[in-house]
Amino acid sequence: MTDPTDFEKRTQEILEESVGRLDGRTRSRLTQARHAALAQLEQPTRHWWRSYVPAGAAAAVAVVAVVMWSGPGIDKQLGAGGNTVDDMELLADADRRTSWMTARTSSSTNGPRARSGRERPKAGRA
Repeated sequence: MTDPTDFEKRTQEILEESVGRLDGRTRSRLTQARHAALAQLEQPTRHWWRSYVPAGAAAAVAVVAVVMWSGPGIDKQLGAGGNTVDDMELLADADRRTSWMTARTSSSTNGPRARSGRERPKAGRA
């Protein structure tokens, strides 16, 4: 180790002075507490969750394997009912109808239509 710096020397002197001012009973209690803490450090601690790590890893691998193994089969089952191109055309056609109906509805709600010369007047009105 390196030689202690001036700061370390001064800190140690101050701590030793403060320990010298303590009474015997307090020093004894501090010593007992220090020994109890050191004894706890020497005892091996058992982390219960560490025993579950291998099982959790195996479960994760199993889930990934099932997803990868069954993934393409699901796509084939969904596509088996019809042609994908036909399905896309149906969806596009439905989208066109919806946009046409929306445009027609919004133009009719913008106010009264202007009458063209080809429309017949309603009965009772001149």
